[in-house]
Amino acid sequence: MTVYIKGSPINLNQNDYVAEGGEGKVYAHGDIGYKVYHDPAKMLPLGKIRELQAIQNPNVIRPLDVLTDKKGNPVGYSMRFIRNSWSLSQLFPRSFRDRNQITHTMIHKMVKDLYDLFVDIHKAGILIVDANEMNFLLTNDFQIILAIDADSYQTPHYPATVIMPSIRDWSVHGLNWTEGSDWFSFACVSFQMFTAIHPFKGKHPKADNRLEERMKAGISVLDKDVMVPPVAYDFSVIPKEMMDWYKRVFVHGERSQPPCSGSVFSNGISAKPVQTKGSGLLTVKELYSYDSDIRRFWEKDSKLVVVTENSTWVDRRQVGPSYSKIYGCAFTSRDVPVLAINENGVLTLYDLDNQV
Repeated sequence: MTVYIKGSPINLNQNDYVAEGGEGKVYAHGDIGYKVYHDPAKMLPLGKIRELQAIQNPNVIRPLDVLTDKKGNPVGYSMRFIRNSWSLSQLFPRSFRDRNQITHTMIHKMVKDLYDLFVDIHKAGILIVDANEMNFLLTNDFQIILAIDADSYQTPHYPATVIMPSIRDWSVHGLNWTEGSDWFSFACVSFQMFTAIHPFKGKHPKADNRLEERMKAGISVLDKDVMVPPVAYDFSVIPKEMMDWYKRVFVHGERSQPPCSGSVFSNGISAKPVQTKGSGLLTVKELYSYDSDIRRFWEKDSKLVVVTENSTWVDRRQVGPSYSKIYGCAFTSRDVPVLAINENGVLTLYDLDNQV
């Protein structure tokens, strides 16, 4: 298949094929994707493509150039193409975070980057509307967050008509979306990023516990009567300014831009101090102290392997740096610890004792 961008031919073959949906097929050359519609009559309007050009943030995956056939008729568009990515929704289960060593500090950066995407889209005079977690991606290394499905955004002359119920601002009637309703959706997604629970989940002893009904009633997990499952993180992982904003949004119905300035996330996470009283018969002795927060650890017999934010340790001995992606640790029959890591996309087994 040959398509054209401004008269220049682009040859697309089976080796370039990525996927096919109800609207059309997607092909890719390098970091550029090409969406070709089955029925060109159902293509995204050219006027909307032009209005989406106002978004300047490169991490919003929007149409770039119009694809035409050899007669100049529009048949699709090009866009940035991302390989080897994660859906933002995959961040929500704690098991995924543990498996990929995703720390609360990393989540703080992701929330701030997500906020920046919303701000830049709003600056262009555009609303996301269906800002659910499936419409955002993370690069394979969890460093960059990207917005996808810009086709569905609301631009000045093209209203949005679709939104997922789990992030919908139910105070909006009809299709009268606003920046405030977008920020409500941001609140639902970002709260779940922080805590691993949707803000209107949990169980209330008396209310209708269906998600949509709880959202309409404004009964969130911040209600003292809502029982939160133990799989959720303690809400202390949320910066105070953000928690105050969540209360205003979920409890009092405010629709405002969140306080996501850099200083909100610059102070790290403060653990709640706990004062204990006892009989004096218990002696507490520090066994080990490490250079930074512990990410993962393994133990066999008398040997302890610890990976911190900055380093890897065997017992009290620092043996190497920290690793961004660790699959696990095993011990040989002679108790030699072997770390399984992802090194540039390749599984590598690393002998920690001999450092080979």
